[in-house]
Amino acid sequence: MRIIPLLIVSLLFFSCNKTYTLYEVGRPRSIEENNARKIVAEKWRLNFEFKSGLDETTINETLIHNDSVNALISKKRGEKWLDEFTSQSIAELDVNTALRERVKALEIYSKATNALFEPIILFEKKGKKYLAHIVGQQKTDETRAFITYAQIWVYPNSEKTSVKSEKNEALILRFPQNGVN
Repeated sequence: MRIIPLLIVSLLFFSCNKTYTLYEVGRPRSIEENNARKIVAEKWRLNFEFKSGLDETTINETLIHNDSVNALISKKRGEKWLDEFTSQSIAELDVNTALRERVKALEIYSKATNALFEPIILFEKKGKKYLAHIVGQQKTDETRAFITYAQIWVYPNSEKTSVKSEKNEALILRFPQNGVN
């Protein structure tokens, strides 16, 4: 008899933690916008997947899927959920832009510009701090594969930064809609 209450609590827990996937079509947003949206989406338990090269049938299926997911999210977060999400994404983009300028002022970024074609700074939010990833294609690598050149902890409410890793390693953050994969 004790199993039933435990099962009900488990179902409630897992249904509350559901991640919703929405598909995006058309021209992709900038990598900076996608990065900010991804940070906010993680907090909201949303996942955005970019779809390209779709035929009319697949586009219709994608729209039907998005409509049903929008209805579920609206039930949970209210009819204006997308306005709130967009507002938070814009605010996150502003924070990321300020942090990106701080990273660009560091010596390690200067080194990255010598080693990479057009380095890109991407962020992961970890509690109240951010882990900045300097990524790009190595100038010396003929395959032109993207790598993570360095990772830097950046604290938004102070000038403090600290290098976590300064070695070429496999790409951690991926944005295939922007060609970073």
